[in-house]
Amino acid sequence: MIRRAAILLMLSCAVVVGQEPPPNTPNPGADGRRFLDLLLAGKYAEFRQACSPKLHERLTETVLSTKVGPVLAGFGKVQKIGEPKVSIGGSNRLVYITVTYEKAALNFKVAIDDQGKVDDINFQKIEQAVAKYVAPAYVKAGSFEERAVTFGLPDWQLPGTVTVPKGAGPFPGVVLVHGSGPNDRDETIGPNRPFRDLAEGLSSSGIAVLRYEKRSRQHAGRVAADKDLTVKEEVVDDAVAAAEFLRGQAGLDPKRVFVLGHSLGGYLGPRIAAQDGKLAGLILLAAAARSLEDVVDDQRDYIASLPGQPDDVKTRAAAIKEQTAKARQADAPKDLVVLGMPIHYLADLHGYDPAAEAAKLTNPILVLQGERDYQATMKDFALWSKALEGHKNATLKSYPDLNHLFAPGQGKAIPAEYEKENHVSADVVTDLAKWVAAH
Repeated sequence: MIRRAAILLMLSCAVVVGQEPPPNTPNPGADGRRFLDLLLAGKYAEFRQACSPKLHERLTETVLSTKVGPVLAGFGKVQKIGEPKVSIGGSNRLVYITVTYEKAALNFKVAIDDQGKVDDINFQKIEQAVAKYVAPAYVKAGSFEERAVTFGLPDWQLPGTVTVPKGAGPFPGVVLVHGSGPNDRDETIGPNRPFRDLAEGLSSSGIAVLRYEKRSRQHAGRVAADKDLTVKEEVVDDAVAAAEFLRGQAGLDPKRVFVLGHSLGGYLGPRIAAQDGKLAGLILLAAAARSLEDVVDDQRDYIASLPGQPDDVKTRAAAIKEQTAKARQADAPKDLVVLGMPIHYLADLHGYDPAAEAAKLTNPILVLQGERDYQATMKDFALWSKALEGHKNATLKSYPDLNHLFAPGQGKAIPAEYEKENHVSADVVTDLAKWVAAH
């Protein structure tokens, strides 16, 4: 069974499916396929010649080669390209084409204007069925209800799920903010769904939770094409919008809404709290406290040090360290990209010290860390501990056997363990629920 994700329609005009295209475009399906072929083949100069002035300006060759191309390449080799399907959006012809890659299927939308130019191109991942979720023992079936919701800034609406405990309330609420990458609302990694664990576990303990599709997933094409994107647009603005939305939900206490950031979401937690200004508290899980360049270097060194790693892994780690060294420089090349992060994205965070910013907040703060985590490590936890030592409402705790997803394991953590089904530790869910209840 395949569940198709909602197709992102970037044009504001209505779409009339099945209507015949205007006579001045005899075969928009073939045109759409030709434009898509240029993009998939990496023929960016030719593709840009086929773009409308608006899209030509936005989709520079640098954006296409350093952002769009690598995102598409991450899905593997193209296995199959489906037949074009045509509809109308105002004066544009909308052509939809499904492309099946090794790792996923994408639905591309090509908008062709009345001059025969590409006015817009976008893609949305088609979700393959995943293994049925088996709830951990701490989830109490029947103790909460789910609400499908949509919220967000204009033109950046995001679908999500609110889990609300059954009963009169009002209940405290928690917004879950994802780590790096185009995450879904469950923060699915292999067979693991840590945000679903957290949402249903906390709602089983009397706490409402909002989780949502990350902007870089729901609006993947537009985000990939945004040459000015920073963490503010990618993460912070939507997290603040989510908190405000949760305050307005029936059965919740608007004065007791918290944000829980995981990984990158935790790193940006102090920014989210400062921009929101009304949070009841801030929860940071596996949050880095150092620069992203330092974190990337440590991650690559760790993976390269694991037994049995091929030489190319070590070579790649050395190459990435050269890139991060350049990224730290004030005169870094403008076209530099480090693991998909362009230099302007990294430069926006230069000088940002999340632990020091957290110490300035008056909000209650909870910092949790897995001691087996190699992505955000005990180095970071030590920095949080030092910075928050004088913060009267700060609580910090680490767990010896937990990894980056706060799932238990033994020995050194390795990337392959994320491909095995596991759940967020019951101890973590219990500690979170107690802390929220106390605040």
